[in-house]
Amino acid sequence: MTAPPTSTSFLGTRRGKLTLALLCGVQFLDVLDASIVNVALPSIQHSLHFSSRTCSGSSAATSSRLADSCCSAGELRTCSDAGAYSSPA
Repeated sequence: MTAPPTSTSFLGTRRGKLTLALLCGVQFLDVLDASIVNVALPSIQHSLHFSSRTCSGSSAATSSRLADSCCSAGELRTCSDAGAYSSPA
């Protein structure tokens, strides 16, 4: 008798763990960058004589970039669960 084939998840492999560590590091740096920009924004506004409307747009752009990266990561996970990308009908 042979043992049934075992299915290992991607995260069960060394490569999967390294990939997860890399993605966590990238996400951390992205959040850190957004935090630094938000803290420095008042000083930048004063130095460059920007209006508050211009600075709020810059802050919104940084936040939307962060949200886009989070959505992309979620979509990537969904696609990897499905095995292949299938477009909605």
